[in-house]
Amino acid sequence: GVNNGPVAKALKEYLPNSIEIDNASIFEIKKHLKDRHPVIFWHREDDVTQEGIIYKTLEDKEVYFGVTHVALLTGFRTDKEGVTHYFVNDPATGRKTIDEITLTRYLSRYNNNIVAVF
Repeated sequence: GVNNGPVAKALKEYLPNSIEIDNASIFEIKKHLKDRHPVIFWHREDDVTQEGIIYKTLEDKEVYFGVTHVALLTGFRTDKEGVTHYFVNDPATGRKTIDEITLTRYLSRYNNNIVAVF
């Protein structure tokens, strides 16, 4: 697995305007999606205590990596009851939708770290 920093760095080789955002707000995510920029996010669907490892980068920086999963947000819609649903492309389960409360819970477990793809 890999955290958002290295993903953003690799992505910039092909899509140089892509950006890494730590502690992204739902507002920022919606803005990127409205502008047709998919958003990579890290999550874990269960509520098991986060397990992980600590490793060192080539620069000797310690990095914590938790057991996680990555998916792609491609858009959203708000229904007539006012509930916002996000469209997710998940490499493990395919296309699905999740509501904003679920997305917020998923994101919070990984410091709301995202990469907006430009």
